[in-house]
Amino acid sequence: MFETFSWAKGKYYNAIRLVPVDNVAAQPAFLEKVLKMDAVKYATTWAKKSFRDGINPPAAMANDGAVLEFIRRTPGGCGYLGADPLPGVTVIGRY
Repeated sequence: MFETFSWAKGKYYNAIRLVPVDNVAAQPAFLEKVLKMDAVKYATTWAKKSFRDGINPPAAMANDGAVLEFIRRTPGGCGYLGADPLPGVTVIGRY
C-alpha cells in the first residue's frame, strides 16, 4: 500500500508533473489508516526506495496550512490533510 502515496513521485496528471508533500501533523493517522504502517517502517521503506530507485521522499510540511500553501504555490502540488480543506481545493480522495 506504500505506493498509494509514493506513486506520485515523478508521475503526471493531466500533463502536470505531481509534486507530493508529507504533512507532519497528519502523518500518524495517514500512515496508520492509508499506508498501514508506522513511522519507522515508513522511514525505512523510503530509505530503501531512495537507495534502490534514486527517489527521495516527499518534502515534509509542518501542518495543513503549510501543505495548502505549498499546493497553492506549486503546479502539481499534492498532499494529505488532517481536516477538510477550504473551498477551491480539489479533493481526490478521503481517508
